[in-house]
Amino acid sequence: MTAERCSFHHQRQVACILLLLTGCAGLACPAVSIGSAQQVERQAAASEDPGKALEGGPWLLLEVNGAIVQLPAGERQPSLLFLRQERRMKGYSGCNEFSGGIDLRGEALTFGVLASTRRACSGPAGDVEQAFFVALSKVRGWRVDRQMLLLIDGDQVLARLRQERRSAQQ
Repeated sequence: MTAERCSFHHQRQVACILLLLTGCAGLACPAVSIGSAQQVERQAAASEDPGKALEGGPWLLLEVNGAIVQLPAGERQPSLLFLRQERRMKGYSGCNEFSGGIDLRGEALTFGVLASTRRACSGPAGDVEQAFFVALSKVRGWRVDRQMLLLIDGDQVLARLRQERRSAQQ
């Protein structure tokens, strides 16, 4: 999202909030959700540092190459956890643990060579792992849209992930 578009969107949300507070709620406004103080702080920090949006709990893989990830009941969901300060990430492929370097520059993102455990995988877990690793090798950018992390190459969405919700006690 460009700075101009982001600024306009923010101004429109502020205007709608003011209209709602003054009782003029008859106009069409974008959905405004007021979250926890932590969410508000994260959103403000992310506007200054876009990569900050990647931090927090692990991102769970929901879709890869347009196919919904479906594993047998009880199987662990494939995931990514970004360690930005270390310029690394780690994750679970649906079969093996993996880790590797990342190059994150604004909305540009590439994954380095992955190191992985070598558990033999077959069936759905093996298929998901192979598709996930191929998608990661093609990633050239990212964005967060409707609380979903999109790993992209140009206009093509390679993978969709949702951040795992953590309880306030964790």
